[in-house]
Amino acid sequence: MLPRRFVVLCFALFPLAGCDCSDQYNANRWEFYEPFGPDAQLELDAGPILADDVVVIEDVGPDVPYVWDVPLIEEEIWVAPDVPREVPWEEGTWTPQVVDSNFSFNHALNDRTSLVVDEDGTMWLGYHSCPDRACSAAQLTVGRRPVGGSWSFENIQRHEGIFGLEVIDAEQPIVVYPDPFDNVLKVAMRQGRNRWDIESLPVRGGGYDGFDVTRDRARFYVSFASRLSSTVEFFAYNTADNNALWRRLPSLPNAHSAAFERGLGADNAFNLYLVHRREENGPYGLARYSLASNEWSEKKYFGDNSLVSSFVIRRNGELCMSSTTGNNLVVTCGDMSNLARSRRVFSDQRVTYYSSMLEGKDGTLFVAYHGLDRNDLRVARRTHTGQWTTEVALNSEAYGVSTAINHNDEIAISYYSCASSICSVQVLEKTY
Repeated sequence: MLPRRFVVLCFALFPLAGCDCSDQYNANRWEFYEPFGPDAQLELDAGPILADDVVVIEDVGPDVPYVWDVPLIEEEIWVAPDVPREVPWEEGTWTPQVVDSNFSFNHALNDRTSLVVDEDGTMWLGYHSCPDRACSAAQLTVGRRPVGGSWSFENIQRHEGIFGLEVIDAEQPIVVYPDPFDNVLKVAMRQGRNRWDIESLPVRGGGYDGFDVTRDRARFYVSFASRLSSTVEFFAYNTADNNALWRRLPSLPNAHSAAFERGLGADNAFNLYLVHRREENGPYGLARYSLASNEWSEKKYFGDNSLVSSFVIRRNGELCMSSTTGNNLVVTCGDMSNLARSRRVFSDQRVTYYSSMLEGKDGTLFVAYHGLDRNDLRVARRTHTGQWTTEVALNSEAYGVSTAINHNDEIAISYYSCASSICSVQVLEKTY
């Protein structure tokens, strides 16, 4: 019996704006339009999609059902340990670390970060580095920081727009990103220091309305939704296969505003879940895909206008989402029969835009969000006993926020922070 491994979903979310930037952000979740530079001659939305728009790469597996392993469904029920921390959480101090600096406010406002931590505790941070203040030729960059070590950096390629990091094996993260210059979806897989193998996945042409990457025990999963279609495409990569290829999974039709950062999740029983809207302006909910039956077999939606911004599958199987309803932060947990079996409303916490939720190995839930009243970055925390607390982690604006669970089994937050129009990429953690 393989031990359960916590699924860490660590991708950048929309910027948690530190100001009331309603004129600079689109308030619709997961409907993102990238601000491309003047030198990028792009025609992502030129005309209808034709058959020629689909690029098939030879080393991508066929679009046929794949014979997967027998599902490893664990029989034991995970129980959160009732072990006190050596040092109480409340005694820690939030300590920021500057990773890179000298960015313009415009760059920080429109960029994002993506943070993951591998099994050795090494932290991997994705962002766009710039050769000058104008960021005339931004590079998709991945920073690496081992436990107790310093940051080193590796460039992937020139890039603009959305991307996401994920990792299964130590020292081998992947970066998934739509390439606006080649108009394809790419995956860069690290094979060693400054060695990245890059593959292209066959997706429909046009801009993107949804995009995400996640993992389970041994597989990476990627979703991609074209702006010109409500159909979401999916791919999987089995790292345990000696001749691993990216293989196409069945697509999901009629999925509007599909997962766009922390909205695609995989459990350890070979189920895949996607956050999306039932209709173009309908309620948010989940669709479930079973690898065993090779089909999208189930959908469930909220009964209200909750705007979901983060999704996590807990170690005990619960499906939890953090949402915004009016001026309130709402955290729900449940299953496909009832998405809101439990519901926590932070009625005293006015939320600006988006929140980011994840779970520690001891069952602790963390939710990072931006408080509107004081323009600060806050963290809500629920212990495995069910007790909620909230605290201010950063007394300033934060843009392009991403979260991960670090080697101390606590939340780490990456973001852009600005002072006097000069911005830096930082990582925020608790020290004791």
